Amino acid sequence: MKPLRKKDLIPEDELTRTFFRVTNPQRAEEDFTAKWRAAVRSPFALFRAFPEAYWIDLNQVDGERIPSCATDRVVFGDAHPENFGTLTFEEGPAFVYNDLDDADTGNAAVDALRFFTAAVLQSDDKDELDLLIDEYANVMQDLSKPAPVPVASADELAARDAAFFERFVRERRLVLAEETRLLALEDADRGAGAAILHALQSSGSPWLKRLEVCDMAIRAKASGGSAGLHRRWLLVLDPESGREDVVEIKELDLPSPAWGDLDSPVEVDRVESAKNALWPDLHAKDHVVVTLAATPYLVRSRLGSAKTRLKKLAADDRLAVLKAEVGILARHHQKAYKPVEIPPVLEWLLGSARMLRKRWLTMWERLEEEDW
Repeated sequence: MKPLRKKDLIPEDELTRTFFRVTNPQRAEEDFTAKWRAAVRSPFALFRAFPEAYWIDLNQVDGERIPSCATDRVVFGDAHPENFGTLTFEEGPAFVYNDLDDADTGNAAVDALRFFTAAVLQSDDKDELDLLIDEYANVMQDLSKPAPVPVASADELAARDAAFFERFVRERRLVLAEETRLLALEDADRGAGAAILHALQSSGSPWLKRLEVCDMAIRAKASGGSAGLHRRWLLVLDPESGREDVVEIKELDLPSPAWGDLDSPVEVDRVESAKNALWPDLHAKDHVVVTLAATPYLVRSRLGSAKTRLKKLAADDRLAVLKAEVGILARHHQKAYKPVEIPPVLEWLLGSARMLRKRWLTMWERLEEEDW
């Protein structure tokens, strides 16, 4: 299948700051400006920060230019190399796709293309894209097993948790400081405290129901796709285990694959469907959706997790991690394609990722110049 062409997509001169602003209607102008300034620092940061823009761009392409595959299956939504890592489940630590914010039903080929475009925007290695798509093809067609995943050990996670508490918690209080990006609750937020407690108690999660809240703060975040959305951190005590935890309550936006149908609601059970699809055979105590003032929020623990910092790795180690991520991607996408369709999809992915890399590089250069 022939790769995408520039003329298949939205004209580049229409991809302005105003266009990106429209894709982020829930952000206050001040919050969007902070997100924008962080996004235009690099092509990868821009691409990562606006998954909605990516899906709008691809969703309006003529259907004959997009690989045909099942669209009723859950896709990752915001697949990129920084959205994988170790999470702790009832079964123990596992290396998984770790960001369910944008997981929704969608086209697996478009989902995969986002990952490969992000990877090639993040690296100067000209051969890396070919190697990753070969890995995707081999795992998808059962020609090879997925690469080993770099799951963090229980000891590594315990050390990370201890360092996290040393930075963010003092004497059962969250540390409010510029370096922690934790801010005191505003007057309007203090009234929301009771609503948050009620939402936790009313959730279907036994773990959330038994938590005792010791402290609460605003968490500021300027970069990434969820930057600018309402986010609160709660220092909690689990009376059953006697352990403290830090729980994040983060506002959920319309999932990126749904853009193009702006009347679509943010479904509360969407996250539960994503957990079942993306984490089969694993059970998480957190990643639960609660509703506050008719708005859904995702509740998750900040402990028991670890991310692999790709920028800090040598080239061979980076490639090994990326291959592990591609294996997870391929295994999940496998059932969305018919076997005879896989070779044309691979040709489409390779050529389209190269074209999108140039598109986002050009876009970033123009937007960066305009912004600064």
